[in-house]
Amino acid sequence: MRTITVLLLATLVTACASQALQQREADAAIFVGQPEDELVRQNGVPTRVVEAGGRRFLAYEDTRTQYARPIPSFTPRWSRFGHSMEVRPEEMVILTCETTFEVAEGKVAAFRLHGNGCG
Repeated sequence: MRTITVLLLATLVTACASQALQQREADAAIFVGQPEDELVRQNGVPTRVVEAGGRRFLAYEDTRTQYARPIPSFTPRWSRFGHSMEVRPEEMVILTCETTFEVAEGKVAAFRLHGNGCG
C-alpha cells in the first residue's frame, strides 16, 4: 500500500513540475525575436550580463526557499511502550531557476533555463 501511495505522489509532483516548466518556457519564448531593450523593460535589470563572441547573454535568476515535509518513516521502532513512527523535521530547500537570454544583433535569439527550481 505504501508503494502505491509513494508512486501516486511522485506522479502528481512530476505533473505539477512539468506544467511549471512549460509555463516558464512559454513566458521566456515570448521574447525571442524581440529587441533587447524590450526584454529589459519587461523583466528589469538582469542579474548578470556577459559578452562573448559578439553576442550578449542576459541572465535572470529566480531564487526561493521552500520547506519540504519529509515522508514519515513507518519503520517500526520498538520500545517498552510498543512501536512508534519516526518523525523527522521539515527540511529547507533552496530552489533556483536561471533564465539566460542570448542576444544577437540587438534581438533576443534564444533562451535557456537552468536550475532545480525551473519546473
